Amino acid sequence: MTRIRFKHFLEVPDGEYELIRFDDDAHYVVRDEGGDVLTAERDSPPKVVEIKCDFCGRWSDDVGPFGEELWMCNFGNGPCPA
Repeated sequence: MTRIRFKHFLEVPDGEYELIRFDDDAHYVVRDEGGDVLTAERDSPPKVVEIKCDFCGRWSDDVGPFGEELWMCNFGNGPCPA
């Protein structure tokens, strides 16, 4: 389960969520602690997004998709920092 943190988004409160998917229309689809599914647009600033790498556990803004369901450092290209 990949985790994502938002700051300064209009659509969702600041905080940590489960990342369900990043869709083709540049939306983050997430689930909050209560189980509600929310959608946030990626492209309207000002916004801060950090995703937790599924391999090393680091929170970063340079984590990208790796395969179908995982996220990895260096925009999905690895390697994770030592």
